[in-house]
Amino acid sequence: MRPAHATRSAASFARLARAGAVAAMLAAAGCAYGYVTALPLGRGAAPRPHDCQVRYADLLPHEAQRLYEQVGVLCYSYVGALPPQDVMMDETRPQACRLGGEVVVRHGICPGRYPGIELGVYVARSPGVRPAVTRDVESPPASSNAAVRPE
Repeated sequence: MRPAHATRSAASFARLARAGAVAAMLAAAGCAYGYVTALPLGRGAAPRPHDCQVRYADLLPHEAQRLYEQVGVLCYSYVGALPPQDVMMDETRPQACRLGGEVVVRHGICPGRYPGIELGVYVARSPGVRPAVTRDVESPPASSNAAVRPE
C-alpha cells in the first residue's frame, strides 16, 4: 500500500501536468494569458473588423439585457491568477468583433474544467425592437379561489 503523501503527490502532479498542458496550449495559440471561446446567440450581427472599437460596460447582466440586444457569449479561460483587466479586454476584443459586438458586459463565471469569465456580447437594439419586459403576476385576494391566468 502506498503512503498517503505519495498519493497526494501523484494527484498534485496530475493537476500540475493538466495545468501545464493548458499553459502550453495557450502559449502555442499565441495568447499571453488566456484563451477565448465564442458562442453566437439570437439573430446575430454582421462581423466587424478584428480591431473594432468595443465598449466594456460596467453593468449588471439584466441591465445590459434591457438596454441592448445580446448577440453572443464569450468565455475567457486562463491559467493561474486573473490577468489584468486591460489584458483581458485586448484578448477578448477580436472575438467580440467577430460576433459583431459593440458592448461587452461581464456576466459571471464560465462552467467547465478551468476557470473562466463569462462575458455577454451586445449590440444596440434595432429600431422598433422592444426589450423583453417581465412583469409580476398579481396574487389573487386572500378570499378568492380564482386561478391566476397570464394575460
